[in-house]
Amino acid sequence: MKRTSRATLRLVDLSGDPPGEVLLFRAGVNKSYKGLLLFDEEAARRVLADFEAHGAELFFDYDHASLFGFSKGMGEAAAWFRPEVREGALWAVNVRWTEEAAEKVRARKYRYISPAVDYELDSNRITRLINVALTNLPASHGLPPLMAASQGAK
Repeated sequence: MKRTSRATLRLVDLSGDPPGEVLLFRAGVNKSYKGLLLFDEEAARRVLADFEAHGAELFFDYDHASLFGFSKGMGEAAAWFRPEVREGALWAVNVRWTEEAAEKVRARKYRYISPAVDYELDSNRITRLINVALTNLPASHGLPPLMAASQGAK
């Protein structure tokens, strides 16, 4: 069995109303202050297989509180979604935001997202999407603003 690790990444700008679709990882290598992570065909297969095997929708939380437990809202959902692969990229689709989270985005209390993933240590290949957080500390490089991605990229 290959050694794996977990990463949380802060990605892309939230400006205005929260979108119904969110780009999580581009196809190929994704650069960030947390290092390089690979999202290729094998990563896509494994992420989607894990999602199907678990049988529950994934969710956005606040500041990774459901993983790290550092707020009284630990595990509270900000939105629910399903993962989907499009042209080799990983997307959160059918995103349904809670009223509280939508208001926090509109008020610019949260502007970025951060997917939490498990990945292989030797290849940096993503193996599982755990969830996504609303956060204010982006670490990823070169992704388009969230609103632009939701309005134009498919």
